[in-house]
Amino acid sequence: MRNISALTHGAIMTGVFIVLLFIMLFVPLINLIVLLFMPLPFMIHMMRYGWKSTLIVGVVASIVTLILLAPAVIITIMALTVGGVMGYFYAHKKGRFSPIIGGALTYLANYLLILLLSLVLFDINMVQVLQQYVTDMVNTTEEASHFLQLPLNETQLEAYRESIGMVADMFPAIMILSSLLLASLNHLISRPILKRLGHAIEGLPPFREWSFPKSLLFYYLLSLLVFIFNMAQQGSAIYMIVVNIHPILEILLYIQGLAVIAYYSHHKKWGKTLPIIAVVLTVFLASFATLVIRMIGIFELGLGIRKRLQSKEK
Repeated sequence: MRNISALTHGAIMTGVFIVLLFIMLFVPLINLIVLLFMPLPFMIHMMRYGWKSTLIVGVVASIVTLILLAPAVIITIMALTVGGVMGYFYAHKKGRFSPIIGGALTYLANYLLILLLSLVLFDINMVQVLQQYVTDMVNTTEEASHFLQLPLNETQLEAYRESIGMVADMFPAIMILSSLLLASLNHLISRPILKRLGHAIEGLPPFREWSFPKSLLFYYLLSLLVFIFNMAQQGSAIYMIVVNIHPILEILLYIQGLAVIAYYSHHKKWGKTLPIIAVVLTVFLASFATLVIRMIGIFELGLGIRKRLQSKEK
């Protein structure tokens, strides 16, 4: 009876996935939003029937995709693996952050597979493709500004041109950050849907309680010293490590700073006012606001701002 139920549910989930796939491929504007829902059918099936049944559903979905639109099979494989891994962690309650970390690592593995296959089978270097895309974007912006006679910030444009050369160096960091972002968005979208379907899904701890290891500060300062004193030659192994780790550490320190601001806002019973203002300022005063919030994150890891506030309460 359970086998029949699994087959029926698998057929429904395959149908839902194929519909989502066609919407994602052929309906503009909403395709990027739909992309985030792609792992969900496999996630739901994994939570109900386990990995063996989910693997069979994934094989069937891949065959259907190959018949209807062969190149899209890579999307099916990515949705299957991410949905399966995140569903497994949800079902077995492996920790609040485990589904996101597992999903991010799975996205990263898929990226590496795509890079390898595109290079071996089609002789396409995805790093060069990305560099060309950024170059075309900058050129299009410049041409459009000249055509419409709009003021153009030449300094900013030159900075963009210089950053194009760093795309290849920072490609690992780009993959890691995009993997974490996609997995986080998958969690954000999937959790309320899975809860509605009757699955007990652990939420993340309140943002104001988020705390990263103090060792993060040591690695950040170390990478900063390498940049300040030019201790690594461009192209060297140390340079490649630092140039990829540094932006990730900066983002983590920014998140830590925001968490402190959220804690202080909660402590003063101001609700979410302060963190919202901080994010808005980050959008409009990017360099200055990001620096200030990151410094708050540094002070938190170094001095323990929240613990000091707690001790004052007592």
